[in-house]
Amino acid sequence: MSVKVTIVLSEEHPQFHAALRRRGMHTLAVRRCDLLDSPVASHADMQLLALDTKTVLLSPYQPELKVQLSQLGLTVLTGPTLEKEYPRDVPYNAVRLGNNYICNHKMVSTVARSHWQKLGCREIAVKQGYASCSTCVVDERSIITADAGIARAATAAGLCVLQIRPGFIQIPKYDTGFIGGCSGRIDDAVIFTGKLESHPDGAQMRSFIRIRNLQIVELADGPLIDIGGMIVFSF
Repeated sequence: MSVKVTIVLSEEHPQFHAALRRRGMHTLAVRRCDLLDSPVASHADMQLLALDTKTVLLSPYQPELKVQLSQLGLTVLTGPTLEKEYPRDVPYNAVRLGNNYICNHKMVSTVARSHWQKLGCREIAVKQGYASCSTCVVDERSIITADAGIARAATAAGLCVLQIRPGFIQIPKYDTGFIGGCSGRIDDAVIFTGKLESHPDGAQMRSFIRIRNLQIVELADGPLIDIGGMIVFSF
């Protein structure tokens, strides 16, 4: 993996910052936003959206991160305000892979949709407002998700989809976390916060990733933990 990588993730999990830094990565922290529900208040996928390799949509509650991202040479656009109640908490919760992006177009930021449409990207419309949380991007044509609606829409759009069972991912307060929230795609690897085998479909996930000639990096020996994903910028 390249050493010229910056990964943005929640401030509340210093162990994963440390694990990534030991692997030569540079990390930045998303600070808590008390307008969001406590378990997701510092989640990257709730306040940050990479529109392309040079452009970021960022919530207005991250002034320190805005400066840090700008210093990396990224164009940082200020996104919409947030509220605790769904669906006003999900304007940043979309995911782009290749020339496709997955979102609930009624809930995601209009700035993001307009940006992607100008780039000629195709929208894969879903009902799930937590589209990024729910989607592990494996490569530009392949995803892992437990969300049946995302799986159907992505398959219909010609993507390769591994649909896993919901649950088995830890997060405080909620019944379960999401697969997108415990993973990130970095160069030639898919990184997870814990052991894939802590999920009953772990072997299938491992095979799905490896058959695409990608590495798997598990940052800890314990269960998968939803930390709000990892937003990656390579330089």
